Amino acid sequence: RNSAVYKHYSEPGNYWAVKPRFEVVEGGLKLISRPFAERGKLADLALYEEHFHTHDEHYGKFCAYTPIGKKSYFLHFLKNTYTRDNIWKRVRRDSQYPWLREFAETMRLADNKLRRLLPLLREKRDSLAQIASGGDGELFALIAKRFSALAASRGSSAMTVMTPQGEGMQNPNDYKSCVQSLRRWCAEHGVTLYDFGEALIGLDQETLQDYRAYSNHLTREGNRFLAAWLAEKIKDLDKTGRASIETA
Repeated sequence: RNSAVYKHYSEPGNYWAVKPRFEVVEGGLKLISRPFAERGKLADLALYEEHFHTHDEHYGKFCAYTPIGKKSYFLHFLKNTYTRDNIWKRVRRDSQYPWLREFAETMRLADNKLRRLLPLLREKRDSLAQIASGGDGELFALIAKRFSALAASRGSSAMTVMTPQGEGMQNPNDYKSCVQSLRRWCAEHGVTLYDFGEALIGLDQETLQDYRAYSNHLTREGNRFLAAWLAEKIKDLDKTGRASIETA
């Protein structure tokens, strides 16, 4: 979220640009703090317009225009594919009417096909691997390094895990190349990166659909799967650590 600052324009709960985040400056991290600390001031976001424009170059790109020419955050929210996918899933799950559940599933599948088609009609975008190999990859690694140092200062060990978004895994080869780039950055800064995507790529589509709520948010079953995967990784780390101590 520190890197993908567009997120607070596309999802509920991400209030504009008020989340603190980091930027890479001269090989280190620079903290961009929120313009206020009191929750009540979320109602006065217009007072902090200068802060948003100064610290978020994406500000003007994520307000869709209405038919009468006015910018609308709500309209952009409805245009977001993750939003629609979540709406269709909830209708399919919660509706008391079988015909409405069937309609919602048809619309969700049609929406997903449209999502795959639209990138082919737009200008060519950078791949995940290209993005990860540049400044965003370094930012990811530096944040992981900061997190590891913070954990060590509190007597704990940090574990940096890549939990991919569904849309980012539509091209498995590009995703794998992205993780390789991130691992190189992390290794340069002394951090080990674990990839949960490896476990997800091996699943069939039906199981994957049951595990994923939307974006990188998992269902109850998906979180159980993630917890079991993490437990195995931690067991392996524990065995490796004990072997190192015994060898030493």
